[in-house]
Amino acid sequence: MFSSFLAIPITLGTTVFAQSSSPSVVCVAGQCLQGFTNTTIGAKLTAQGAPSIQLLPGQYTSTTNPQLLHNLLTSSSASYTPSAGFANATSSTSLPLNLALEPGLAIYSEKLYGGQTGFSELPSAPSINSSTPLTASSLAIASNVWVAVSSGANDRVILWDAIPDMAQLPAGTLKSLNLLEMQSSACSPACSGNGVCSAAGVCTCPSGFTGSACESCASGFFGPTCQQCPSDCAQCDDGISGSGRCLKPVVANAPSKCNCLNGQCGSDGQCTCNAGWTKADNGTECAKCAPGFFLTSTGDCQVCQLGCTQCADGTGTCIACKSGFTQDANDKTKCNAVQSATSAGTPCPDGSFANGATCSLCSPSCKTCTGPTSNDCVICAAGQYSFNGNCVGTNSDGVCQGSNLIADNVKHECDTCGAKCTSCKIPNFNGASTVNQLQCTGCLPGFVLSQGKCVESCPAGTFLSPQDNLTCTPCDSSCSTCSGAANFCLTCAGNQLASNGKCLHGTLIQPVLTLPPGPPGALKRKVPPNLQPVAILRSNLLHMPILRLQLCKLFRTWTQQLSSMFELEPGAPCRFVPTTTGSGAPALPSITGISNPTTINTRRPLAWWEILLMTLGCAFIFLMFVWCWRRRARKQRAKRTARFASAKQLDRKMDWRGRLVRFGERLFGHTPRQPILLPTHTRDTGEIKLQKLREAERRDSDLEQFIDSYAYSKAESRHSQAPSTLPALDEHQAPFKARRKPPPSISSGLSGPSLYSQLTGKPRQMPEPRQPVRKDLLSARSSTSTLSSLLSIRAQEPNRVPAPAVSPTEAENPESAYYDDRIRVFLIRLSVQTWDCSSISAHLGLLQQLSRVCASLAMLVERASYSWAYSEDIPGSRCGPEDGPWPRPYQVLTEPELWRELRILAKPQTTVFDARRGWRADSINFQPSPTTKTQDRYIVTQLDIGGRMWTLTGVFDGHLGDVTVEHVAFHLPIIIRDFLRNALADDPSAMSGPALIADLFSRSIVAFDDAIANDVLELFGGLEGLDNFSDAEIRNIINDQHKGGANWKKARLCMYGTTALVALVDPDHQNLWVANLGDCQALMVSPNEDGDDWTVERLTTDHNGDNDAEVERVRRAHPGEPECVIDRRVLGALAPFRCLGDIPFKQPPAFTRRILYNLFPGFHNTSPWEEFLVRNRTPPYITAQPEVTHRRLDDPEHTRALAPRFLILSSDGFADLCTGEGQQRIVASWARSIVEQPFAAGGGAGGGGSARDGSCNMALRLLRRALGDDRYSVSRVLTLDMDVAWIDDTAIVVQTL
Repeated sequence: MFSSFLAIPITLGTTVFAQSSSPSVVCVAGQCLQGFTNTTIGAKLTAQGAPSIQLLPGQYTSTTNPQLLHNLLTSSSASYTPSAGFANATSSTSLPLNLALEPGLAIYSEKLYGGQTGFSELPSAPSINSSTPLTASSLAIASNVWVAVSSGANDRVILWDAIPDMAQLPAGTLKSLNLLEMQSSACSPACSGNGVCSAAGVCTCPSGFTGSACESCASGFFGPTCQQCPSDCAQCDDGISGSGRCLKPVVANAPSKCNCLNGQCGSDGQCTCNAGWTKADNGTECAKCAPGFFLTSTGDCQVCQLGCTQCADGTGTCIACKSGFTQDANDKTKCNAVQSATSAGTPCPDGSFANGATCSLCSPSCKTCTGPTSNDCVICAAGQYSFNGNCVGTNSDGVCQGSNLIADNVKHECDTCGAKCTSCKIPNFNGASTVNQLQCTGCLPGFVLSQGKCVESCPAGTFLSPQDNLTCTPCDSSCSTCSGAANFCLTCAGNQLASNGKCLHGTLIQPVLTLPPGPPGALKRKVPPNLQPVAILRSNLLHMPILRLQLCKLFRTWTQQLSSMFELEPGAPCRFVPTTTGSGAPALPSITGISNPTTINTRRPLAWWEILLMTLGCAFIFLMFVWCWRRRARKQRAKRTARFASAKQLDRKMDWRGRLVRFGERLFGHTPRQPILLPTHTRDTGEIKLQKLREAERRDSDLEQFIDSYAYSKAESRHSQAPSTLPALDEHQAPFKARRKPPPSISSGLSGPSLYSQLTGKPRQMPEPRQPVRKDLLSARSSTSTLSSLLSIRAQEPNRVPAPAVSPTEAENPESAYYDDRIRVFLIRLSVQTWDCSSISAHLGLLQQLSRVCASLAMLVERASYSWAYSEDIPGSRCGPEDGPWPRPYQVLTEPELWRELRILAKPQTTVFDARRGWRADSINFQPSPTTKTQDRYIVTQLDIGGRMWTLTGVFDGHLGDVTVEHVAFHLPIIIRDFLRNALADDPSAMSGPALIADLFSRSIVAFDDAIANDVLELFGGLEGLDNFSDAEIRNIINDQHKGGANWKKARLCMYGTTALVALVDPDHQNLWVANLGDCQALMVSPNEDGDDWTVERLTTDHNGDNDAEVERVRRAHPGEPECVIDRRVLGALAPFRCLGDIPFKQPPAFTRRILYNLFPGFHNTSPWEEFLVRNRTPPYITAQPEVTHRRLDDPEHTRALAPRFLILSSDGFADLCTGEGQQRIVASWARSIVEQPFAAGGGAGGGGSARDGSCNMALRLLRRALGDDRYSVSRVLTLDMDVAWIDDTAIVVQTL
């Protein structure tokens, strides 16, 4: 235990050292003194060009005072020489330094921790009856360590703190010390007397002990000292209070040793089966019934009825009868012999058989027979039983002669005793005895005999007889359990206590530990409960944590020197007074900087909270400035509005109707698109009408300006608005803009005003053409307009100028007449500003002709801005005629506009893995509908496995929502990385073969999916634990949004699902693994052998209803459930047959009804879910087991110098886009364009492109090629005017291999 002490002599107290001849410097953090001392505790600090100092225990940093100590601590040549027990101070120690005694005990030959030193570290194992002499003048004990010592034969003293001078202990105490024990006090609860507490707070137990405090015996050990059970005993009465009596002896020749189940192992290792047993199909001996026997419900093999050669297990029904026997019509277990008859057809009676024309007697051994000998018996005579074709007799116990079988009076044959019985009997056997009276007399090794049965162990209230180690004998009535003898009780009835095999009345009283009063200076401290009452000494002279307060006492100086060197003040630290020693020596202190405070010129860096506070302050000042500026602007705008209203006489007071309407608006709110106009707002004065006409003249000066203004802006409102005709508030300000931003709730901008709106100042009467998303030219696409008002009735307006009669041409073309009317009104308004009434009448004919020309030009401009499309014109369209009206308008874009629109909608990304080798991955996520949030996700990342980078890419197609697909895209790469890392750490060979990595790949995905449901079920103790919770309790557990929502987030993941397609490439690009769940696709694009074309290989199969193999797999897993697949959907609801999440299809209905139905917010309508939950009988119906495909990438047939290879991962939306032209053709055309024109400017379909327009992204170019060959086809997909998604979400990842 104390080996470090024994390595050096411990008797140090008698050694006398001469006082140091030169002054020494001793320092603690904050103070240094110079004098004469032999103190060695701590460490000696030296540096080049500086005096050495003795560092006492404490914490030291780069800012520690005084200056002398600071200079040495921060010196580049600083070196530490620690004393025994302070090994944490070495030459390479960096600041801050915590100089402390290691866990253990340090002793010193002189008082005040001086002289020669010895150290013993904290023992790691308990010592038994160990005592080591301990002689020292002072000793130091590490923090959280206590030491047990003795000064005599029986006394035991616990030391907790350092003792600077052993002579200052109470007189008569500790004359000669013996070290008994040393332990840490960090353990809670404290270790018992059988263990040792380590510095880490863990009890180290000796052999046989266990428990957090070594308070009990391990299995197989018994008694207060935890002795091991006898070697010939498989189970004994173990435990701290156990007696060690053997409860189950060791089976010397167990059947399992020779792979035997119902037989005995011989000395040669061969198994001998009990009667009726034979070798099973799996190779286990004596595990199957032999021919002519059948397996009963109790696990025994019984003989079949007479005449039956084979019978069925469980029931004994005869399957095959012997020749000359027929199955009994009433009892299927029997086979009856065909009645013997003479050649004349006369039946023979019992006891005879047909012998030609007569009947002859059977053998006396037979009751019925088929011949004259005893071997021809069908049923043996009374007292005789059939055995191996002969009739044999029995002894008085019913055992058939020449065997260990038992006679059966019902079957008239010898039957088996039982699977575990080697022999049996029927006491007082006679002709009326039945087989249920059978009693075993011998058992297979490992089984015991209890009440005539062979069992594995004796039941409660019995014990194994030590005489034969076979028979279970009842215990005495006073014992609940016993061992070895009927009256040696292990446990007692009636709450009595068992002690040494006897049952005692009453209860045990737990002894109470009390500490007797100790000598003066002793303090009571909490001690481990295993220690006997002792006196605990604590030194009041010097405590290790406060060494600095007794720094002066460490110096051994003469009285006159002390009085001349130091001026001591009670209760104050040592204060040095410069003076001479009186002996000619230099004045002390003789070292500069010993009392100067540390000066540090470095500027303290700001703490994080200071930076955060300054940032928040600056942000607050900026926000206050913006708020004040906007408030001032609003006030100025309000003043201008008031001046304008006053000048135009618009500030008239409203009547009671107007005030009521405005009150209703403030109370209930109103839609800005449908303002409530009061009568005062509809009546314009002549001055305002004239001002409107002048404003229209300034804004719409000529037809060219109208056409230019038809360019749309992204900030348009949902419906086209006429330009404001109100004048500016000030002359120097520009007119009000005709366009305004939509409210924040509107997700996208709308179309701009049409030419008709510019001319007439009225909203257009036909659908808005769909516009692409462009920053400065094209508007967003969320218009709700339809074609129902394409040729609607012209809008009425008050004071309309009468129009001339309609010509036949105008009647045939009402749209042209409509524009004639609008142009005519506009020109009349325009002429009012320059002509008088007579000029209008004079030039009316000229105006009519001009209006027709303008109308025709307007229609050309209007119709040229958009085209029309039907649902079948859209590739991969999800719409049909029922989503009409059709056709719908779309905007035709130029090639630069197409690439710009594609880049905005698809958000292409490029990740370069190795630029030198050309390893990269391009990705997009595309959905053109602005009202639909895409549920596709993709990943492109690298995994650090053992210091090498593996590439992981994938696409995920979520359904029902994006919660689960978002979770999978973020966490699945982490799980795959951890699986590969752990496999490499546990067994490096696990990463050596493609099959092993494929298995790890698959298991990581399955484990990830299992955790989704298990994380929720763990909240309730599993699925069975749900019955212990009410619905209200479940709601309180899962709806924990007020606590952060951890449980709520776990439960939400179970509501949704996603398909998954993940590809893994090794660091050398030699192997590719693709794991697929669902209907995403992986394509390998490689050059053909000639290098003049491309081969497209599909690496995955769809896991949905279109795959007959998947449908058949689900039907096989759920036999007898025709509704497991309805309309090629799982339970008639879910299209993919393999996916992550979708827990309602993987767990019983109770999971959905008890947990998910109680989630808020959750299912608003549970009726659709109930439609398939009633079919959920034997889940799971879908699986997360992926289909993993492996491909070698370093095959010699492929030459990288010719062309690269590509791996395309895509969701099912990409396959939908390729349905028209064909996926193989589209992908091959795209591959040719990538190789031939990798970064060519411009861009046709699949052609080259530039980095600026985004077409250098391989995935974006593939999408562009799939959308169509011409810009009209692509424009239809990008700008169709529709409120719902017209194509599926599309995610694509293209990776070079």
